[in-house]
Amino acid sequence: MIDYTYLGENNSIVYVESQDILITDSQSTLDLIMTIVYEKECSRIILDKKVITEDFFSLPHVFMVT
Repeated sequence: MIDYTYLGENNSIVYVESQDILITDSQSTLDLIMTIVYEKECSRIILDKKVITEDFFSLPHVFMVT
């Protein structure tokens, strides 16, 4: 279940909370953003960090050639 809370002047920001992980990769990120924009008619979004998997923040390995 996703909880939406409107914030800011004229409810111009949506704060998203959930007990479930909603963002696991770039496609799930786009899906969530577009759902919020379409259903809530708002493009300013704040996400609770709990809805994003920790792996999402991992940077890919970088290989250095010397």
